[in-house]
Amino acid sequence: MLAGIALLLAMAGMLTTATPAQAAPAQIQAVPCSAVAYTPYLSGGRVYFYGAVYCDVYAQRIEITVVRVKNGYAVGSETFGCGIAYSGHSDYWCEGTTSQPDQGGNHEWCTYNQSWVWTVDGRSGAVTSDKSCEPWGSP
Repeated sequence: MLAGIALLLAMAGMLTTATPAQAAPAQIQAVPCSAVAYTPYLSGGRVYFYGAVYCDVYAQRIEITVVRVKNGYAVGSETFGCGIAYSGHSDYWCEGTTSQPDQGGNHEWCTYNQSWVWTVDGRSGAVTSDKSCEPWGSP
């Protein structure tokens, strides 16, 4: 039990200090973007985890790491990169979905999203991370 808690704490430390795969400019500035983690959902025997970043300005590159969390422990992750963020009516976004087989039983599944953004005007920086969990024991 204590080893599991230590692993969770170590993983949490890794997530908050994660660095992007692409080198950022030396001067990191605030970026007008937000990270969103959506509540995991079950479909066709798999649990799906979805994360996104939404920006108020054009984003040259966005990198999202979506972490799969089961009962408080990270059980996997996947990193997604958008070379040019998709354009909406008034914002720009990038998204990523990962999944794994449902293991049955009562579990608390969570999505953790840690992201990094580069804008055309030279700004870059970590976007506030986000976490969303389903209620314990559902589905």
